[in-house]
Amino acid sequence: MITNDNSCRQTTDEHLQRDIICHHTVEVDKQHVSVTSDTPSAGSEEQFDYASIANDDGSEKAGHSHDQSEKGHHDHSEGKLFGSETDPGSLDIPNETQVKRATERKTMGKKIESLFKEGISWLEIKQYNNGFAIFAKLLQSAPALSDEYISKIINRIGTYLEDSDDPDIPEDLIQIPDSHLIQILKGLLDRRKWIPFLSIVRKHRESNASKVTFMELVGEICLEAVVGDPQFLRNTKRLDNLMRSLLDIGATIPNEGKICFQACIKNGHYGILPLLLSKGAHPKHLIIYTGDTPVHAALTIALTKVPGHFEALELLCKKFEEDPQEYNMCDPTAKDRYGDGLLHLALRQSGGSQFGKAIDILSQHIQNPSALNFKNKKGQYPSDCAKGIYSPIPDRPRRQKRKKKIATRRRGEEKNGGERR
Repeated sequence: MITNDNSCRQTTDEHLQRDIICHHTVEVDKQHVSVTSDTPSAGSEEQFDYASIANDDGSEKAGHSHDQSEKGHHDHSEGKLFGSETDPGSLDIPNETQVKRATERKTMGKKIESLFKEGISWLEIKQYNNGFAIFAKLLQSAPALSDEYISKIINRIGTYLEDSDDPDIPEDLIQIPDSHLIQILKGLLDRRKWIPFLSIVRKHRESNASKVTFMELVGEICLEAVVGDPQFLRNTKRLDNLMRSLLDIGATIPNEGKICFQACIKNGHYGILPLLLSKGAHPKHLIIYTGDTPVHAALTIALTKVPGHFEALELLCKKFEEDPQEYNMCDPTAKDRYGDGLLHLALRQSGGSQFGKAIDILSQHIQNPSALNFKNKKGQYPSDCAKGIYSPIPDRPRRQKRKKKIATRRRGEEKNGGERR
C-alpha cells in the first residue's frame, strides 16, 4: 500500500509540473507571441506571424483570441490531468525551442514593419532609389512575407514609379523574384506608365544579358494607346523617343498601322509617321483628307502641317521605286479624287518657304517631269494653281448669285431703254 501511495503521489507531481508549463505558455502568448506551429513554411526556415504587426487593434484581438483558445485548452487539459484516462505523453507542451522561435518571429515582424515604413518615408521625399532598394530587399525575402505585405509593397512601387520620369531603377529592384516583377510591370501597363515599364524591362535585360525577357508583356503594349496618351499631346519628340524604344524591345504595330496612323493624325503627331512607315506600317492607311493618296497626304504634311518634314514623302517614293506593284498607291504621279497631282499641291503653296524643297524632291523621284503636267477635274494645269489658292469645293452658289445679278441688271437696262424711247 505504501508503494501505491508513492506511485500516485509521483504521478500527481508530474501532472502538476506539466500544468505549470502550460500556464507559462499562456503567459508567453499574452505577449503576442505565436507558437501555433513548429513546422517551417515551404521555401523558408521559419514562418513569420505578421498578423501581430498588421495593426495594433488587430494584434490585440488576435492575441486575445489566441489567449482564450490556449486558456480553454489549458482548462480542458487540467480537467483531464486528474482523470484516469489521461495520457501524459499526448499533451502538446511547448519546449524552449518553440518559445525561442516565437520570439524571433515577433522580432523579425517588427523589423519588417520598420523597414516598410522607412521605405515609404524615402519615397515621400522623392528619394526613389533609397525607397525602392528597401522594398526590393523586403521582396527578396518573399517566402517570409505575408501576401498582404507583398501586395502593399508592389502597389507602393507602382504608385511612386509613376511620379518619377524615366527613373533610374536600382539593381536591387531588378533582382526580386520574377513573379513579383511581373505584377509590377502589369500594374504599370494598366496605369499607362510607359516610361517606368520601359526602364525596368531594359534594366532587367541588361542584368540578365538577354533580350527576350518579358516578351509576353511587351507584346501586350497597345501602341495606339501610347500615341493617343494625353501626356504626349504637346511633346512629339518625347513620344518619338518612347515609341522607338518600345519598338526596339519587341513591341509590334497592330493592324498594319491603321489605328496608329489615325491616332497620330488626330493628335497632331505627324513626326511619328516616318517611324511607323519604317517599322512595318502599310502606307495605304496614311490618309489625311478623303480622296488622298499616301503621297498626297505626305506632301500636305510637309507643306502645311509640319513644314519642312519631308521624311514620310521620301520614304513613300523609295518604297514605290523598290516595289511598284506592292506600293502602287505611292506613285508620285498619282491623282487624288479631284484629279490633282503633287505638282498641283506644291504650286498652291508657291509662296511658302517649303515650295522649293518640294519641287527638288519631286524632280529627284520623277524621271519625266511632264508626267505631272496634266489637267485636274476642273480643267486646271499645275501652273494655273500657282495664281492663287484653289479650293476643290465648287463655288456654284456664288455663280448662281452672280448670274441672277447680271440677269436683273440686264432686265433693268432693257426697261429703262424702253421708257426712254
